[in-house]
Amino acid sequence: MKVTRCTNCGTERFRIIARKLCKRCYAVIRKIEQFEKWNPNSKKVPNGYPRSLPLMRHEHIARMKVDIIAQCEDHLKQLRRMEERLRGPISSINIEYQLEVLAEKAGAKNARGIMHGAAICFDGFTVEQRAILFYWLYSIEENILRQHRIDWSRGMFN
Repeated sequence: MKVTRCTNCGTERFRIIARKLCKRCYAVIRKIEQFEKWNPNSKKVPNGYPRSLPLMRHEHIARMKVDIIAQCEDHLKQLRRMEERLRGPISSINIEYQLEVLAEKAGAKNARGIMHGAAICFDGFTVEQRAILFYWLYSIEENILRQHRIDWSRGMFN
């Protein structure tokens, strides 16, 4: 039986590539596995480790490792939430929030203020129209490059 839905996020929009996971979730799971195997005593660093960062001491690497895995797990949760939202009925406020997200990612200084109250503009839309608009807005967000980069230094100094 061919699997058509990702076991993590539930999407049917992306191809299932391995372990019943879509390409997005599979890449994150592989990152988690890579970091779980990272031996702090080894001079070998995981893929993506910034060249500008010096190799840290063992205790820093252990904290960094835990934090990076947590960041990856948060990304998986975010993928699940967004796919769930895409399947559910979309309200006007969902569209307003999505516009806020895009405004923030575009660098708007006051994204929340700019979009505040925009939901009322979408109240006249049918359920199908709101779903299509939300899907387009989410697709834009989804295709922004480097939006889920690992913050390597976040867990180092805590």
